[in-house]
Amino acid sequence: MSFTLSSYAQQSIHGNVVDSQSGEPLPGVTVMVKGMSIGTSTDIDGRFSITLPPHRG
Repeated sequence: MSFTLSSYAQQSIHGNVVDSQSGEPLPGVTVMVKGMSIGTSTDIDGRFSITLPPHRG
């Protein structure tokens, strides 16, 4: 799995989920943020995007 993290007022995590052997995209995979009840599923091309709420210190 690959992802990138952007730093804005709200953070966005996005990336692609692929099969480790074939490199083919994996649609319908559930991607969750550890320790939070935030998640999404990958699209038909294995892509996902999650917007995190603003951090509360």
